[in-house]
Amino acid sequence: MVINKYGFANCTNLTEFVEPNENSFNNVTSFAYTFYKCSSLTGAISETLFASCPNVTSFIATFEGCSGLTSTIPETLFANCPNVTDFGTSFKNCTGLTGTIPETLFANCSNVTGFAATFYGCSGLTGPIPAMLFANCHNVTNFKDTFGGCKGLTGSIPDTLFANCHNVTNFYYTFGGCKGLTGSIPDILFANCHNVTNFSNTFSGCIGLTGTIPETLFANCPNVTDFGNTFGGCIGLTGTIPETLFVHCSKVKSFHSTFSGCRLTGSIPANLFASCPNVTNFSSTFKNCTELTGTIPETLFTNCHSVTSFYETFSRCIGLTGTIAETLFANCPDATNFFAAFYECGGLTGNAPALWERTNVTSYGGCFRNCTNLSNYADIPSGWK
Repeated sequence: MVINKYGFANCTNLTEFVEPNENSFNNVTSFAYTFYKCSSLTGAISETLFASCPNVTSFIATFEGCSGLTSTIPETLFANCPNVTDFGTSFKNCTGLTGTIPETLFANCSNVTGFAATFYGCSGLTGPIPAMLFANCHNVTNFKDTFGGCKGLTGSIPDTLFANCHNVTNFYYTFGGCKGLTGSIPDILFANCHNVTNFSNTFSGCIGLTGTIPETLFANCPNVTDFGNTFGGCIGLTGTIPETLFVHCSKVKSFHSTFSGCRLTGSIPANLFASCPNVTNFSSTFKNCTELTGTIPETLFTNCHSVTSFYETFSRCIGLTGTIAETLFANCPDATNFFAAFYECGGLTGNAPALWERTNVTSYGGCFRNCTNLSNYADIPSGWK
């Protein structure tokens, strides 16, 4: 029986919890949205609030938007709730919660499948992410937005955080905007996550992460289709892009903004996308990667026959030098968008490939703008520069 779904949702005058009597919640199966946006609710969450709720299956949005809640999350809050399947947005935007996330918070919740946005926007949470937080959550499929915007979290990402989560398919924005996280990305972080399809925005905006991108980071993730903005804005990452980073990811369709804004150094590996024949989108892939150097490899897109967009792919890559190979896009006949593809790449030399002769191109404004060292710059049609 669902007796508490939406129970006090939007009750802006509710100021405190009523301690439940023993067995009062025995038959409750859902606390979804129970205290949703109760913005006047203050104080700490009682550690016995759900002590007699063995049949609960959902805590979706239970405390979402309760910005007045303070203190730490009780480590035994869900200890007697073994049947929960979804913690999606449970604490989303609870900006007043403080302290660390208890390592045993979900220890007795082995049936959980969803942690989407569980702590999203909890900017007051501090300390490291516990290594064993999801150790008993073998059935999880969704970590979308889980720690998104938790800018107060610190320390390194534990290398075993997802070790027992074999069924995960979605890591969209999992750590997005976690500015306080530091250290290197563990090379075995996703080693047991063979079913992942989405790594879009996973680390975007994690400006405190340092070190190189591990070459084996995605080695056991053959089903990924989306790497959009995965490392976007990770200005602390250093070193070169590993040539074999995507060698096992043949199903990828999008590299939109994957490295955008990163300060990675060295040349772009010639075979970086050699194993990715299904890519359709390279828009902004290296945009604002100002410290990349060397020549753009002639074979970079050789095996990418399905690409339709090169929108801003190398835009503002001011450190790139050498010539643009005439055959760089030769195997991408369906590409229709070259808008600002080489915008402000002033270090490029030689002749620009005559992309303007392609009759199927529909977007090209600023493609070679300010690439003034190109030998044929004066001959490039005005709309292309």
